[in-house]
Amino acid sequence: MKLRHAITTAALSALLFVGAPVTSASATAVITGTVPAGVASNATAGVPIALGGVEWESVLVTMEVNSGGLGVSLQGDTSESAGYDLADTTATTQSFYGAFDAVNDVLGSGLTWYAPSSAGPHDLHFTITVQEYVTGLTFNPDNGHYYLVPHEADGSVTTMSGSEAFAAAEGGEFVYAGITGYVVQIQDAAENLFVAEYSGGEDVWIGASSESAIITTYTRLTFVDNAASRGKWFWVHSETQFAEGLGGSIAALNSSYLSFAADEPNDSFNNERCLVTNWEGDQGLWNDLDCGVRWSNSMVIEFDEAAAAGSVLTLTDLDIEATPPGGNNSGGSGDGGSLANTGFDVVAPFALGLGAVAAGLVAIIRTRRTR
Repeated sequence: MKLRHAITTAALSALLFVGAPVTSASATAVITGTVPAGVASNATAGVPIALGGVEWESVLVTMEVNSGGLGVSLQGDTSESAGYDLADTTATTQSFYGAFDAVNDVLGSGLTWYAPSSAGPHDLHFTITVQEYVTGLTFNPDNGHYYLVPHEADGSVTTMSGSEAFAAAEGGEFVYAGITGYVVQIQDAAENLFVAEYSGGEDVWIGASSESAIITTYTRLTFVDNAASRGKWFWVHSETQFAEGLGGSIAALNSSYLSFAADEPNDSFNNERCLVTNWEGDQGLWNDLDCGVRWSNSMVIEFDEAAAAGSVLTLTDLDIEATPPGGNNSGGSGDGGSLANTGFDVVAPFALGLGAVAAGLVAIIRTRRTR
């Protein structure tokens, strides 16, 4: 089953152009606006900014401030991302998505910075990440990775068994931004928290197994049968054994992170050899299940940002053009500063032509924090 339908219809219809040169119809991303500076302690300030030159119909925005809190007031066809509370004025990171024009309306008049209570005045520095939104997509600003709970074309969650999820990942079925994803590999408590609270996934497979057929098929390791692999837990993507044992005897290997529920994994009925998280409401706790179970199971797919380095740009907030937000996506006009021409570290020219849109390239506009 091909899951590339998760990319927007426009991108799907242009798949024949994946990898093709950017066409002359491309646009240059522009960010304009003003950044609050010299704000008194406990005061609030609007953060009017605008994006231009972005050709996606629907976008995901994740914004992180260096201090204080960020509140977001949604407008039009926009929604908050899973796990976020946009009304939480103490939150340093907020995320929302929706139609591009509506998102730009939010950026133009719906962002409020709550300055720290410590002695001021305070200057705002922030990071903003913008990318094409597909249903079930989230972005983790801590590690720069993207996470997807795959959905069908009708909006329903894709269901697979653990075995099917590994097979689909190995077959390159999960693609976003030109990156092929894998069943999530949880490295530490911070990533486990993100998957638990911000992925939006419940009863989801994660990328670990002790199933001999899965390990032998998708890694360079070999086990003759399940008796030989029983209790040996591997992250399939990295071919890393991270734990050994069952129940109360489970032990982490090589200082690996573990988050098993009490008395798990227990290999019930001697056939539970794949792992799920957020099982039946136990957020962030892992449980082992039969790899062939498919009743309500989806999966969390992880995409590494490093693989999309050709579409990443960075700039400081001090380089944002002080021009009133335009609220449209025409790009490159008026006094808006072209990101490709402002002298910061451009990894690659940021042009979103037909080929780039077909590949679902990620547009990341980042501000470096000034301490």
